[in-house]
Amino acid sequence: MKKTLLILLLSLLAGVSVQAQTVYQFELENSARTMGNSMAGFVPMRLATFKNAALVYMQRKADAAITPSRDRWLDNQAYHLADFLTLYQIEVTDQNISEADHARLKMMFRDATLAHPAFVDPDETTSLQFVNSTCSNFTPFSLDTDWEKAFDNIYKALRTAGFQEVLQRFRQEQDKR
Repeated sequence: MKKTLLILLLSLLAGVSVQAQTVYQFELENSARTMGNSMAGFVPMRLATFKNAALVYMQRKADAAITPSRDRWLDNQAYHLADFLTLYQIEVTDQNISEADHARLKMMFRDATLAHPAFVDPDETTSLQFVNSTCSNFTPFSLDTDWEKAFDNIYKALRTAGFQEVLQRFRQEQDKR
């Protein structure tokens, strides 16, 4: 009887663990699918590559911290990472924005990631590999980022800077989900 209850309890806990990371898993699988798609364009491929690296980094760091709310935290971070990159993609592909504004906005996105570290990782070779790389200057973002805070930061900055069309397009993308 005890053995049956133990097996039942373990199977229920296994199901909870699988469901707990649904957003994280979805975003990880989505980025891997895009990276494996030879028909994906330059922008989606670069964003998927960064998203995949950020998700793997985030999980590795969260595993080391081992907190009770780890899965919920990973889901929340994955959700805001996806929103951050969607907003960035809208900005990058907006042909109504001048080159000077694109450059300024790219730095605003970068700065939002640098201003909000999640782990304060001393290994800057890893955490800043996309910031310091000339090969990946399309996504010059820190991997060590609290994505919820970075997204809130850039959203407010775009609103303050008057990029209402970008924010409107983002909201339209959100409505499609």
